[in-house]
Amino acid sequence: MKKLYIFLMIFLAIVFYSTFKNIGYKTKEGAVRNSANDISANKMQIRESYDAESKMEGIEEQIFRLFADIHEKPDNKTLILSIIKDINWSTYESLYSNASFDLLNWLGSISYENERDMISILQAVDGLDGAMAEEYASIVGQIFLKDKNRFIKCLSKIPETKMKTVNKFVAYYCSYKDINQIRIEIQNMQNEDFFNDYEREVIIYDLMEQLENF
Repeated sequence: MKKLYIFLMIFLAIVFYSTFKNIGYKTKEGAVRNSANDISANKMQIRESYDAESKMEGIEEQIFRLFADIHEKPDNKTLILSIIKDINWSTYESLYSNASFDLLNWLGSISYENERDMISILQAVDGLDGAMAEEYASIVGQIFLKDKNRFIKCLSKIPETKMKTVNKFVAYYCSYKDINQIRIEIQNMQNEDFFNDYEREVIIYDLMEQLENF
């Protein structure tokens, strides 16, 4: 009888220990899970805060903020080029006096191997005048002379009004180069099968007309 009593006491002790051990483990596991959820929630709040900040800013404010950190954050280049098409240069200059030229100089110093980036910079024509317009003409003029075929292809993917504006800037830039040779090259492009009808009859034709003004 005494042995049975001792056996029951040992059995109850084991059950009691196992029960509280499991409770402690589940409590600890729940705490870890809650901690992970808190970290995830904090990250989401930070991301939402960043998105909200961007939505509250205009394009010009976003570009200025991104460009200010361009040396510390090289990835900002991609972000700037993704939204540069919507910039209004007059607005940018009125908000940040003389900052436009720093941005334009930087845009003129980078390469546009990515077609998406080229299409974006070709649309950044709003609010240009005076010295800013000359800086922009230098950018698109150099891109054009570097790869005329790809330039025309990219022009075909932007609104026609902006395309004609870009052609004016390109013609202006080319007027300081060997413009007669450039005219011959563009005229020959009209006969190339590489281009479709729109590219030959609208874009290249318009560029030829713009060159005739110089």
